[in-house]
Amino acid sequence: MIDIPRPIDPAFLESQIAFKKLSDEMLAHKPNPHLSDFSFKVSADPASTLERLSRSSLSDMLLQPGDSLCVSQPDSHYEDLGLIVGETPLLKVVISHGDWTYPKTRQILIDPPQIPPYRVVEYPGETDWHRQIGIQFWYGTEHGNKAFQSLLIYDSSDSAGKLPLLTRFLYSPQYAETGYEGHEHSHRPLRDQEEAMNFINLARELAFPGVS
Repeated sequence: MIDIPRPIDPAFLESQIAFKKLSDEMLAHKPNPHLSDFSFKVSADPASTLERLSRSSLSDMLLQPGDSLCVSQPDSHYEDLGLIVGETPLLKVVISHGDWTYPKTRQILIDPPQIPPYRVVEYPGETDWHRQIGIQFWYGTEHGNKAFQSLLIYDSSDSAGKLPLLTRFLYSPQYAETGYEGHEHSHRPLRDQEEAMNFINLARELAFPGVS
């Protein structure tokens, strides 16, 4: 067996440190330790919060007035729910959080390349954290169809030193069935640490209003 040195991870970016700190603070409010996902009720006005995001550099990932919150090609299975940004009432804003832990491994490229072109190195007794924080905007009527658009950041300890992706995620309870995990996932890289911090600071303000 070849003895491969275990690589040392690069340092976390300042925005990653802030993301993990906020995530840890949110985990202290996790209602059930067996759940991977939970959410925070937010007292902030959803329309004002959406307007604030629309004036930020994150606005290109938001749906625009007139855009549908439903599947792009409705059919008899996933119907057109008639939910339109700017026309359908905006009900609330919610902060979501997800966390997962996995045994720590790293991939080491092989020279010369093989298939696959890497070896997996294990770190016995060590784990990697994976966290996700989202800002959800819920649309619909109290007793009718509902859907949300969410902007979220997913980051992990095996991505130290790298800016994560910014994701837009669309979901409707009316479509929920086994295997359904939302009907749109759009991604782009965060442009810089300032943009990452803008998202993190807004999520903190919404989850913990009045706490600096």
